[in-house]
Order: sequence, then structure tokens, then C-alpha cells
Amino acid sequence: MRVDVCKVRPEWAEVRIETVLLPSARGPTHVVYLTVLHDTEIELCLFQENSRGHEDTATPLDLSVAILAVPAVGQLPTSVVVHSRRSVCFCVSLTAFLKEGHYLVVPMAFNHMSSEMVHPSHTAATSDRLEKTDDSRSCVLTLYSARPVLADSTVPSPTVLADTLYCILRSSGKRTEQCPGMTVYSLMTRMSGLVIGIENRHPMMTSKFECLCSGSMNMVCTRLQMDTIDFIPPLHRQISLILTQLERTSGYSVSCQSAVNPVLSRHAIDPSLLHIPPLTERNRLLHQPYPL
Repeated sequence: MRVDVCKVRPEWAEVRIETVLLPSARGPTHVVYLTVLHDTEIELCLFQENSRGHEDTATPLDLSVAILAVPAVGQLPTSVVVHSRRSVCFCVSLTAFLKEGHYLVVPMAFNHMSSEMVHPSHTAATSDRLEKTDDSRSCVLTLYSARPVLADSTVPSPTVLADTLYCILRSSGKRTEQCPGMTVYSLMTRMSGLVIGIENRHPMMTSKFECLCSGSMNMVCTRLQMDTIDFIPPLHRQISLILTQLERTSGYSVSCQSAVNPVLSRHAIDPSLLHIPPLTERNRLLHQPYPL
């Protein structure tokens, strides 16, 4: 027997916002800008349809939600305030105490970018075919607050996922500086997998970043392959890859080896070799380099 539990807080304000999590790096169709007029406690829940009463239901997405600080409504986030766990389940939630100010709420999911959640050993031809599959998922973001807040649902920036993950990595990720000015960030705790990125603060040198994850088990990757090579220009940062648990009822393991090497000139490299595997239309906005 399965039971759904809901909270009843008559004295709290409640807002429900529908969004669609797209199977591409553009992320959700809607995010929420919050204007907090007075310090308040807030709770967020992100729901997707569960499998009860359905004979043929797709694998659940790896849901997560984050609250980021922004200078003003419509501007890019500057830091992450709090983020939920990332989990292949039907609901995730978080609780936070927000001070007066402006915030951005971003719902996220990534495993439907990963070759329709098939095993990474599938052929390139299979991956190309699955890239064309519409795997969008409808979700509901519910916001509860102890004091009234202004919530404005809006279409996000095309880089919202890359910007949000970068803030999360800088806040919660493990930092490793393998070369001066080149920092690798990795995060596995409460992630149902791995998020890894690199920051190249060197003013002149390009960073060659190799990430080998083929020893992982029960994982899918947003890059469609488990081993990647990227060249990151000076004063740029990049989300290299995201691994997500494939079968939620089975255990998983993450194996990742990375190496950073400085390269004098990125222009001497064949453009087709700047990203291996090549970035696709589905994942480009998430995994291409961005200026610091």
C-alpha cells in the first residue's frame, strides 16, 4: 500500500505553479522570481506525476529545486541560498528562512537529456535517434510561506541550468586545484550521481580537462558518453558532465578520474576536437564554456 502525505497549514500562504521540464539544456519552461518583503520561513515542493494507476509510466526524472539570490527581478543569480537533494523520485522539497530581498527558484532535472535514459553503451546511431524524442515532463512547483511573498512565474534565461549548477558547485562542491588558476568542482552528496565542472581563472592558458567515468554503474550521462575531453578558454567556466542514477530501485556507483592540463593556445586545436564527445543541440547550453 502506498500513501500520499500532504501538509495542511491554513495560516500559510500557498502558490502552485505548473512548469514543464524540457529534455534539453534550456531547462524548465518557467522559473519563479520571489520578492520577499519581510523575513519569512518558506517551503518548496516539486512534484511530478507518480506511477499509481498507470500500467506504462516513464522512468521518474531526477528532480531537484534550488533557491538563488538575485540583485533584482530579471537579473542573473549571484549565489545559491539553498538547494534540495537531487533524487529519482516523484517529489523533492526544501525548507529555508529567507531574508528580505529577491530570489530565483529553479526546478531542475537532467536524466531525460541522457539518451532517453538508456544505458550509455548504446551505439551513436541509437543516441542520434533518441535525441529527436520529445521527453518533456509536466511538474508542479508548490510554494508555502509563513508570510506573504510576491511570486512571479516567468520564462528563464537560456543559461539558467548552467548558471544554477555553477552556483551550487561553488557553494557545496569539493574543490580541487590541479593546476594554478584551474579549479575542478565535484558534487556527489545528495545528488543521486555526480555533477562536475571546471573554472579556468588563468588569464592566458587554455585548460584541457579530461573526465573518465566509464567505470560507473547504473548511471547515465548528459554528455551521452561517460568519458569526456573539453578545452576551456582563459577566464571561462564549464559544467563538464552530469551523471544520474538510471534504475532507481537498484544500487549505483560513481567512478570518476579527472585530469587538468594547461594548453598555450586553444586556436591551434582542431575545432571538432574542442569537445569530445561533441556538444549537441540538446546539451550545448548546459555544457559549453561561459565567461567568468
